[in-house]
Amino acid sequence: MSAKKRTKSSKKPTKKEKHALSPIEKKLLDCCNDRQPVLLYGKDTYRREDLVKKIHSLNDGINREWVYEGNKSTKRIDGMREGLRQLRTDRLLGDIRRNKLYKDKDYEGSFNKYMLDCNDTPRTYKHVGPKTMGGQEVLYKLSCFEYKRIDSVGEFKPRLLEVGSHIWRNHPDRLLFRKQHERSDTKELLRYKGTLFIDKLKCTRGNSEDDECYQELAEKIESLREIPHSQRGWLVFYTRYRSTFPPEFIEQFEPEGLVSLDGEKTDSMPVVNTEKSKTKIAVVKKGTLRKGRGYKIPKDKFHGTLKNIYTYCKKEEKEKREKWPGTKMAIYAKKHLKTKYGNKYDTDLGESYLENLFSKIKKGELK
Repeated sequence: MSAKKRTKSSKKPTKKEKHALSPIEKKLLDCCNDRQPVLLYGKDTYRREDLVKKIHSLNDGINREWVYEGNKSTKRIDGMREGLRQLRTDRLLGDIRRNKLYKDKDYEGSFNKYMLDCNDTPRTYKHVGPKTMGGQEVLYKLSCFEYKRIDSVGEFKPRLLEVGSHIWRNHPDRLLFRKQHERSDTKELLRYKGTLFIDKLKCTRGNSEDDECYQELAEKIESLREIPHSQRGWLVFYTRYRSTFPPEFIEQFEPEGLVSLDGEKTDSMPVVNTEKSKTKIAVVKKGTLRKGRGYKIPKDKFHGTLKNIYTYCKKEEKEKREKWPGTKMAIYAKKHLKTKYGNKYDTDLGESYLENLFSKIKKGELK
């Protein structure tokens, strides 16, 4: 492989910049520094991709999927690409001229040689989405090799290929696939060296195929811990609903990497009483839990119950030798709280809210 270019490094965040970050940004920055995989979940109140990109940039990242690491000037390639792009405005002869340059003038061959020295690095960023993906599709994409190419319009067009598949063995460009695969350190997308944001995961409850695929993906994620820290990328996933995922998958992120995107609520925040008046404001008394339907339970009593539930779950985990991840605790807790408090318990409190409280109990942060 040709000598690699050093990419100019940007500044790390200062103490002042870190202090200005929100709690969720600080948590994600720590995960990024530690290369801790993250599962973002819940209703997105933060504009998730902007949030991930911000953390990536704070950790010396750039907004590119790969960078050229060869020892030759890129001016010629940049000029060829720009020439192809300009021909798009020629509606009559643009396609003919573009194809002639791409094939007859061997722009394609020059691009292919150039792409052999283009690689992902700890500073690069890639987004996988935006459509919703089930377990089978996510596992397939992350297990594929990403073949990098420049098309006849001068644009970067990567393609995910399954190594050893029919296309891999029989496609006219198969020699290019294999050569790029041989030269690359990233043999499958899951091992991307930069920040890899996998958006819109879905796991259908009761779907055995989804469960099996996410369990297999969990094993793959766990195997990444064997890679030296300096060579490991940062994985970030997002799902709207996390309670349907198998515990083996959730465990890969516990506890630091489970991050709720639901907007945080404060006990002293005023609530609009829509039943009586559209303009009337009801201020919640300090020491009680503010909830959607207006029911109130003393906070210390509610938190005490959750601590008892946590102790019970841990005891069950030890005696029966079965895992009780935060998701399972939250499902059990919702049933128990409804039985204990009846109509006083607000069923609008979702599982993600309870999971956050269990995480704080685990860390000793819940008073």
